[in-house]
Amino acid sequence: MRMWFEYFRQALVYGFDLPVPTLPGQRSLGLPNFGNPRIRTIKGDQANRADLAKLAGAVKGYGFDVIIDDGGHTMEQQQVSLGYLFPILRPGGLFVIEDLYVCYYKSKLGTDWNPTKTKWDTLRLVQSLQRGDTIESDFMTEQEMAYLIEHVEKVVIHKGSYSEIAFLTKRRTA
Repeated sequence: MRMWFEYFRQALVYGFDLPVPTLPGQRSLGLPNFGNPRIRTIKGDQANRADLAKLAGAVKGYGFDVIIDDGGHTMEQQQVSLGYLFPILRPGGLFVIEDLYVCYYKSKLGTDWNPTKTKWDTLRLVQSLQRGDTIESDFMTEQEMAYLIEHVEKVVIHKGSYSEIAFLTKRRTA
């Protein structure tokens, strides 16, 4: 968050994450705001729409110019966040999904990022949006999928040396 704070010099930066885990008997540290009035942190689970509603409510109808999903790595977490948060992205805004390697790669510890074995992993979903095709998701509502199809103007998928990252631009007008 400090990196984004420094990069976006005029922005109000929101962080959204699960609280810092603690050992039994320890006081929860919560989420840091680094003592800075331009950094706000909200506790929540990105696969939980009620928690995402807290994040949406924090911007009080203004919306976000940029959303960067570098949170959880399961298909459910990525797709629930995209479906729920894309509508509160401002027209012309950018939604970024990092770490798309999780769609085809297990961690060295054997973590399976697609435990539900959904056919529509997040990389496939954004590739379909890029082509202008229909999409499916086990984790988005019909309304969320329809909204994405209608409001995604452009999708750029960059292949790095380790993983893909997707940049979805919201249409300026519907």
